[in-house]
Amino acid sequence: TKTLKIINGIAFRMAWAGSAAELASDSAALGFVDERDRMGESVKGEGDPVELMEARTSTFPDGKVGVASTPTVGTVQTVLDERSGLHRWEISDAVESPIWILWQEGTRHEWAWPCVHCEEYFIPRMDTIKWPEESTPESAGRHAKMECPNCNELIDSQFKDRMNKKGVFVSPGQSITKKGEVIGKSDTEGNDIASYWISGLCTFSSKKTFGFFARRYLNAVKTREPDKIQAVINTELGELYSVKGEAPRWEAVYDKRKPYEQGAVPEGVR
Repeated sequence: TKTLKIINGIAFRMAWAGSAAELASDSAALGFVDERDRMGESVKGEGDPVELMEARTSTFPDGKVGVASTPTVGTVQTVLDERSGLHRWEISDAVESPIWILWQEGTRHEWAWPCVHCEEYFIPRMDTIKWPEESTPESAGRHAKMECPNCNELIDSQFKDRMNKKGVFVSPGQSITKKGEVIGKSDTEGNDIASYWISGLCTFSSKKTFGFFARRYLNAVKTREPDKIQAVINTELGELYSVKGEAPRWEAVYDKRKPYEQGAVPEGVR
């Protein structure tokens, strides 16, 4: 009675991912996996929990599985899509997060906002939040704003609801008009996995202002504890966490390569 409910004649079963028996007990037309990244890679040695759920829906020709989660660990960069002018997440092989890997395999939709100044659309993420240099966490909490990557004007948190109401999901290859119309053929058209990413900055919670996120992030960085920093980046922002240093991207280093000549000594070496 605790895990099986009958709603209008339809069975609704709740199961926990630590039990292979729970995930193998019934067939289902719809299956939902919540917080995939908090589950193990295999359930009691019987396989990935998402794959086990897929097997439960195979009886139904229109069976579907929905998977939701905050991401965890991985290294990913943003890249400018010159066709749309949007900075999008780039596909990366350096990702451990199961939900992010699933997202990359799908249509890769991202939630975009219109700027309240220029009305051009952009994809909000942590690198669009700005605060004065050398701010304390408390000061950043009072002054942080979002910067539009198109016109570089600053946007206050009070406009979040307005931008969310006009927000749209956009996939690679598509662009957005100032009227909010998504146009163009998607690079992922025909993919049978519909995948969506939305930044934690877009939450409807009134207390979670841009300053709230800035303060939480700087307080976590101040502790120098990776677990606390990761918790903010993953849970609050919905972005991947990776340990970063001052090293440049590998492409920049690779471009500096020169032909090797035996016996040659680089300048400055003795």
